[in-house]
Amino acid sequence: MNVKKYLKKQAKEDLKALETDSDREFLARLKESVAENPKPKRNKNWLWAIPSSVAVCAAILVGTLVPLSGGSDIKYDDLNFVQAKSDLTEFVGASKGLTVQFTEGQTVEVKRTYDSVSGDDIYYTLSINETSVNAYYTLEARVIVNKKYEFKNFVIDEDYDTKIYAHYSIIYKQDVTVDTDTGVNLVTCNAKIDKLKYDIYVTNYEELSIENGSFLTVIANLFDFN
Repeated sequence: MNVKKYLKKQAKEDLKALETDSDREFLARLKESVAENPKPKRNKNWLWAIPSSVAVCAAILVGTLVPLSGGSDIKYDDLNFVQAKSDLTEFVGASKGLTVQFTEGQTVEVKRTYDSVSGDDIYYTLSINETSVNAYYTLEARVIVNKKYEFKNFVIDEDYDTKIYAHYSIIYKQDVTVDTDTGVNLVTCNAKIDKLKYDIYVTNYEELSIENGSFLTVIANLFDFN
């Protein structure tokens, strides 16, 4: 036996000789504990599980904190619009800066259209009938009082004419149909009236006239854009 092996063997025997009964009892219990509770195997995927959880939390936070679409760019859906009876007082309050002038020979009906989701006013509809020695007509005008709403169902094509005045312009189309039996003309018109604050659409106009009607005069007398 060489010197190194002898010294190693002697060191083990000396260490064993130094062990007490309590030391040997402790070592025995430690061995039994290790044998009964083997260390569980580490999941190889544990490093990926943590980032995934963090990502899920981040996604939840982002989804919660992102502001709702719309805000100042809110879009209205016509399916949510509700039409209700109104009056001239309510109409005047909603269309400040616009003056409508009525005469005794006119019958006026006012309807309010609003968005049922937000409660915002969208437009007011004026239905006017006049039967007098000067005119015989019916008119329906839509006054847009909400700047965020655009009336897209009114299509302007090459058949429309434009008349420009000092404080407003009117884009209109007029058709004249002659009744050969009576000699009276049926004049029909629709138009868009542009003003600085409000857009006004004449969605229906019918007049009985011996000539070409007085649509432009009716509009000029009805609305004061000064």
